[in-house]
Amino acid sequence: MKKSILAGVLLSIIFQISQNCFADMINLTGAQLSPHVAEYYIDENRLILKLEIGEMDKNFFNDLINGDEIKKKEFLSKRLFIKDERGNILNGNIKLIENRKRTVRPSPINNPPGGRQPSENVTYVEIEYPFTKNPQSLIFNPPLNDNGAAAVTYGFIVYHDNIPVIDFRFLPYNQKLNLDWSDPWYSKFENKNLKRHHSSSLMSFLYVEPYEVRHEILVRLKDLEEWVNLDIEGKKYLSVDEQDKLLTRISDFIVTKNKLSIDGVAQNPIVERIQFVKVNLLGIQYYNAPKEIDTVSAVVGIILVYLTNGMPNKVTVEWDMFSDITNNIPVLKSDPAGPFPDFITPEYSTLVWENYLKNFELPQVSAVVVEKPLLSRKITFLISLLSSIVLCILILSVLKFKQGRFPGRNYIFSIFISLSLFVFILLSFLVPRYEFYQAEKHEGIVSSLLKNVYRSFDFKNESDIYDKLSTSIDGDLLRQIYLEIRKNLQYENTGGAKAKIQGIELENLSSKQLGNGNGYEYDTNWTVEGKVEHWGHIHNRTNRYNALITVNNIDGIWKITKFQLNDEQRVMPQ
Repeated sequence: MKKSILAGVLLSIIFQISQNCFADMINLTGAQLSPHVAEYYIDENRLILKLEIGEMDKNFFNDLINGDEIKKKEFLSKRLFIKDERGNILNGNIKLIENRKRTVRPSPINNPPGGRQPSENVTYVEIEYPFTKNPQSLIFNPPLNDNGAAAVTYGFIVYHDNIPVIDFRFLPYNQKLNLDWSDPWYSKFENKNLKRHHSSSLMSFLYVEPYEVRHEILVRLKDLEEWVNLDIEGKKYLSVDEQDKLLTRISDFIVTKNKLSIDGVAQNPIVERIQFVKVNLLGIQYYNAPKEIDTVSAVVGIILVYLTNGMPNKVTVEWDMFSDITNNIPVLKSDPAGPFPDFITPEYSTLVWENYLKNFELPQVSAVVVEKPLLSRKITFLISLLSSIVLCILILSVLKFKQGRFPGRNYIFSIFISLSLFVFILLSFLVPRYEFYQAEKHEGIVSSLLKNVYRSFDFKNESDIYDKLSTSIDGDLLRQIYLEIRKNLQYENTGGAKAKIQGIELENLSSKQLGNGNGYEYDTNWTVEGKVEHWGHIHNRTNRYNALITVNNIDGIWKITKFQLNDEQRVMPQ
């Protein structure tokens, strides 16, 4: 079903990617697609195990699922057990056993290791392990067979005070977790391979793009207290009102730190965004709505923007936020050539980006000029008509000559007629007819206009975007898009994101000339590849569109005057 689109929606449907698109799954192990998945939740005074048992190798868990109380206890003490730092096996109490649907867990891997999709139906078992005293460490074991080896493929994850200690991983043998009860953020497995993404409490991301340098900082609220008094000592949760006040104080502090220079000139930042974000299995995500936040897991995301006239030659950041805990800051420098990881330490506290880009061209927006044919349509028609008449005369002359009725003195005249015909026919082929000329240029017109519209958003200043759009859009459509720009800029500042367009491909189009003869209506299909890059992650998206686009000749320039979207589809990656 067709849907009529207001002009401004052109901008939002093509250039905006929703908040959820910041979520980029990091874990590539596929452990969340294991036949059996265990989630361990460690809190004060207890541990909760939520176990989903799939159909594969389900018989191994028969004593746990269907056995009597003695067999259940024996299974938990010999087959599936957890030990504390003294080697004592924790006493587990089964709270629930039921059949249910498997929890859907996002994964970038379509086919799990082994190639077998996990069963949709599972047996859910919930087990509680009470603590008489909070342990300093715990040792996790996979379900074991009689030989003490892992009996099944077992994916697991551990949370301490709702903070993920690791991403989903496989548990093929026992692993020791050291618990930090004063600050669960720093609870860690001894196996360094078992960790979560974004494990650092302070991270820096420097993006250098045409017309903009962006410095993004992620810092945990509790660690931020090392440099600024936030008055959160002893508070378990922050109300929404408290969050707003804290963010204002943090913003005022951050702009005075980590001074950035572009080509040797110190810059003052624009605080594009500052808000609380959450670290979970999907990466860094914004909260969908204001809510009470746990101070232990609270992370602040700050985006500082510096506008430039083009592509800088050198960008430096003098980092001066170090502490005993945050003395090795992971950094990601990113430019059109790609991301480059780095580290900042007290000994090497200057972050430097230099322009080594080769054959890089700044985005350009150029007017699509109406190219006139060498001869007008009327003249071309007259030439064709005259050529046809001359051809008829020549044919009659040749026929008379063959019949011996053509006088010899007219032989030269016959040659003249032939040469004239040759010249006229040559002209009629070399000079493009008006309709043919326009038909040949349709694809170029539409493709150039669409690229111009997208390239306009490579510019960062609102007035620059408007000026660039005006080269390809006219009339009410341009005015409405201007209002939509303001709306979308406000949206960005509250957590939205603007996609950077990577490629545009025109698939097909048909044209219909307007009644006034001054433009065309195009029914066209095209695809757009875009990406959003934030907090060290890249989210790619390809969309396919079908729309009716009306183009008019405005003072010798082709411009879009109407736009109606008929269809929009997400193109899933292969």
